[in-house]
Amino acid sequence: FSSSCSSVCIGTNGDIGILGYIVKSTYAADQGIFYPSFILLSANGQNLDYHNATTPYPEYKTFGALSSGFSGDMNCQKIISRPDGYLIAANVSVPNSQVYTLVLFKVDFKGNIMWTQQYSGLGSAAMNSAVNNAEGGLLISGGTADAQGFNYSWLLNTDANGNELWETKIPIGNLTAYAVGAVPTGNNYAVGVNLISPQVNHANYFGFLVTDQNGKIIETK
Repeated sequence: FSSSCSSVCIGTNGDIGILGYIVKSTYAADQGIFYPSFILLSANGQNLDYHNATTPYPEYKTFGALSSGFSGDMNCQKIISRPDGYLIAANVSVPNSQVYTLVLFKVDFKGNIMWTQQYSGLGSAAMNSAVNNAEGGLLISGGTADAQGFNYSWLLNTDANGNELWETKIPIGNLTAYAVGAVPTGNNYAVGVNLISPQVNHANYFGFLVTDQNGKIIETK
């Protein structure tokens, strides 16, 4: 098997949450399938195996009920500390297609799943980054595609329970566009956007835009 780390954060209780994915390539049926990986360490680096999981796959036992609900890869992207646990965001693929959904779930300090939320944008959606927002939830940036395959830059704002407050889908010409990061700036949000031409040997671009608190664009660069 092989594994990779995607994100690390310090919990409010002082523990260290490590998020990533694992590929159980030693099993023919699992070759190339991504499973969520979540490891908790104490402040001095001790492995906190609250679920008495058997190595080398402790994360599969911890998140088995969650990952079994999805038939595609679960590629964990971001972990963010909360007063009573952690928020985790993962891009989940639909088998034999280019369609993705974003799954947000919360775990307590022992890795027990408290709730999950799922988002699909215009039909397919994937995140690149997430930051805390003023509502105690997340401001998520990434991309979404409609049924015709047209790509949009995508912002999703949630409350503390993962409920959608608003989302913005921003088409930019005939380019593939996706937000690579968004941060609060006063009462607005600043968003970086990658722009990719569908034509071979054409230049790609990086753009910048500002939205208001409801995701409406008020400035572009």
